[in-house]
Amino acid sequence: MLFLLFPITSFSLVVLFHSYQGYSLNTISIDGSGVILPPHLYNNHISAVTWFENIIGYASISNYNAVLSNLLRMGYPSIVLSLAQQLEESHSNELQRVLPDIHTWTILIKAHSIKGDMSSAISLFCNIINTSHHPTNETSNLLLDGFCHKGETHKAMLFYNDIIINNGGFQLNHDSFLILITGL
Repeated sequence: MLFLLFPITSFSLVVLFHSYQGYSLNTISIDGSGVILPPHLYNNHISAVTWFENIIGYASISNYNAVLSNLLRMGYPSIVLSLAQQLEESHSNELQRVLPDIHTWTILIKAHSIKGDMSSAISLFCNIINTSHHPTNETSNLLLDGFCHKGETHKAMLFYNDIIINNGGFQLNHDSFLILITGL
C-alpha cells in the first residue's frame, strides 16, 4: 500500500491510498503530535484497541496519544481510561517505560470530564502543575466545561477563582468565558 500525503490544514491531511483495487482518497485528522495512524484505526475502535495493546512497550508516547485521542473522538472515554491504565501498569522495565506528557494528561482529563468524574480530572490537572508543565487553555476549558455540563457551575467558578486567578495566573481565552457564561 502506498501512502501519499498532501497537507490541507495543520490538523488534517488528504491521504491517497493505493491498493490492489485502485486509488482511494481519504481525509484523516491527526492530533498535535503529527502521528498518522493506519486508516483502519480511525473508525474501528476494536482495531484501535488491539493495535494499542500490541504496541505497549514498543512505541513513543505520541503513538499512544494518537490512538487515545482517536478513541475519545469516537466516543469511548471508558476505553481510553482503561488503555491508559494498562499503559501505566505494563511497564515493569524502567528502560521501556513511556512517560505521559501534557497531551496524554489533556486526553485523560477530557475522558474523565466526559464521564463526569471531575475529581479525577482535577487530580490530573494538579499532576500537570506538579510536574512543572504548564496547562494549556484547552486543558482549563475542559475542566470548566466538565463542571458546567455536570450542572456544577459553582464548582467551575471555584476552579476559576482558586486555580486560575489566585494561584495559577493562567490566561483564559474567549472559549473559557463562553463556557462560564453559558454555565451561569
